[in-house]
Amino acid sequence: MLLLQQLAAEWPAYLTYVISFLTVLLMWINHNVMFERVRKPDHALMFLNGMMLLPVTLVPFPTSLLSVYLVHPQARYAAGLFAGSFVMIAGLYYLVWVHITRMNKTQGVNEDLVHLRRSTRKVRLVFALYVGAFCVAFIYPLACIAACFMISIYLALPVMRNAPD
Repeated sequence: MLLLQQLAAEWPAYLTYVISFLTVLLMWINHNVMFERVRKPDHALMFLNGMMLLPVTLVPFPTSLLSVYLVHPQARYAAGLFAGSFVMIAGLYYLVWVHITRMNKTQGVNEDLVHLRRSTRKVRLVFALYVGAFCVAFIYPLACIAACFMISIYLALPVMRNAPD
């Protein structure tokens, strides 16, 4: 029974791992969807896309830190680093998105403007929500974690093409 108790005591590690994994997975899926609209990538796009990998590769560090400090008084700083890593990813994702949409416009790529506007709104909203989660981290770390989880669920939702605007 001791092993089961020790495994149960590790719940913060399981929780933070699942949230960070889901978030990175869903950002990767959305990243692939975003790159489906790229016909001819340029140097700046490749650089921005590569820079987005930096905070993605950092995700395991704040995840493990949060799993250790979640039940300690210092949890707000660990939660801030956790949410902050997603702020950086979402911010760079937004820059990549803006570059792709501008690049497509200059290359004469026809896009569904309503869908493009909805997608841009979602990318901005995700960034703003992560900034909000980051701010909440320093007041109520568990709310920050819940917000990050809810944002990952929102990331899983596709942008509707035929819904009313």
